[in-house]
Amino acid sequence: MGKVFCILGIIVSLFLTLLSDGMSLSGVYIPFAIFTLFVAFISYKKDSNASLQKFWLRPSIISFFSLVIVGFQLSIDDVLGNSSIDTTLFSGASAYADFCFFSAGIFIFSYLLGLEYKTNIIFKQKETIIKKKQAIAWLVLMIVSFVSFVSTIDVYFFLSGAAYQGSGDADYVFTISNTLEGLYQAFFYITLGCYSKLIGMGTNEPSKSFWRFLRGFPIVFWICVILYLILRLLSGDRGPVIYNSLAIIYAYIWCSKYKFKLSIVVVSLILGAMFVSFLGTFRSRDSDLSIAMKIYESIDRNKEHEGKSIFGPTVDLAESEDTHFMAVRDIAQNRTSYSLGRFTLLSITSAIPGLKRKYLYDLGLTPGEIDSAVYFSISSQGKNYSFGEGSSMFGEAYLEFGLIGMILFGLLLGFIYKQVDISLMQNRSFSVISLAIILKLSAQAIYMGRTSFAIELGSVLHLIVLYLIFNFAIKRLS
Repeated sequence: MGKVFCILGIIVSLFLTLLSDGMSLSGVYIPFAIFTLFVAFISYKKDSNASLQKFWLRPSIISFFSLVIVGFQLSIDDVLGNSSIDTTLFSGASAYADFCFFSAGIFIFSYLLGLEYKTNIIFKQKETIIKKKQAIAWLVLMIVSFVSFVSTIDVYFFLSGAAYQGSGDADYVFTISNTLEGLYQAFFYITLGCYSKLIGMGTNEPSKSFWRFLRGFPIVFWICVILYLILRLLSGDRGPVIYNSLAIIYAYIWCSKYKFKLSIVVVSLILGAMFVSFLGTFRSRDSDLSIAMKIYESIDRNKEHEGKSIFGPTVDLAESEDTHFMAVRDIAQNRTSYSLGRFTLLSITSAIPGLKRKYLYDLGLTPGEIDSAVYFSISSQGKNYSFGEGSSMFGEAYLEFGLIGMILFGLLLGFIYKQVDISLMQNRSFSVISLAIILKLSAQAIYMGRTSFAIELGSVLHLIVLYLIFNFAIKRLS
């Protein structure tokens, strides 16, 4: 039944997308969005995997709502008169509103169809035993990278949040602190995976005790994590705070197989969205203001947004749809041609430090031809752009292969997240790197609408490369 509705949804979305040329279909937005939620409900309700029943915090559900928010919210706000797409995105954006709305529907229904795959074939279960001294070695690497990162930053500049205002500048200098923070993040996920496996190996039956889970990690691990999250909170950068916190929650879920009640999940997500929205406003305040004044102004600013959207806290996430609009506009106006998978293919290079700059630039490829986020920044502001536009699943998928890309990338993303869902509820026999990837993808599900497939692929491959290099050294030294 779920597959039938998903395929029907793809067909209807495709028909409305093609029909949108020269015809106003904004009156269909709300019924279409309701139909999408209905199909998602049916798909999840009819899932035959018993272990996933009542698992309301499963990453695929979080990812689904992220995609829906990005794909639908601004267009529905425009129809309801809450805001104007031309004002929120860019002048003339409304001309592409119908096409973008329904082509996002193609992606979302394809995503739901990808979730229909029932078997876990990516994260193979493998009986692996990790020794405590190996976990300690990864912990040491995590701590060293964190201390090195802190020692290389300008604390005042960092805490002011100025470093993250327009961090996509065309002349942005990628410093050693960025590299060290990237290493810290990789070692964090691997260390989290190591100790989660040790906790799982220590008992035959999963323990529901969150306190027992916390005690399974050395105190120095939590000190390091807490200090990093505090630094990030004060700087106003939301991403690492959200990702790392969710990774810990999903590690606990994997160890315990605990399923949070629906009411707790809903309330937590609403409060979390409000907190994330506040952090976004906090970061955008004048960097010369004190932290207290930033908080005061952020509260006032968020009050101004009340009533201007169906749900104000997710407007920032929804605005990532601008890249989808840009992709459709640029293709329609012949500003560019389909990239035919180039961004996804070249994302592999980001897994190997220095490879992109060493070879791809020497081959004559420009940054805008390698990275979709750079392409959209240039498309929006020109080569001397003052801040990064980022990318999105919808924008990159359409830029790669058009409507076919919306189907292909949607199916693939849904397929991957079904594997993640199943893995979190399976027994505890994954390798450390598999578990680290599962936790990383689970944590980032909440932002899946505003990232791109190429970015996530490159991030996962980078994690794998670092693991293979350092794991080889650890084994040789142990």
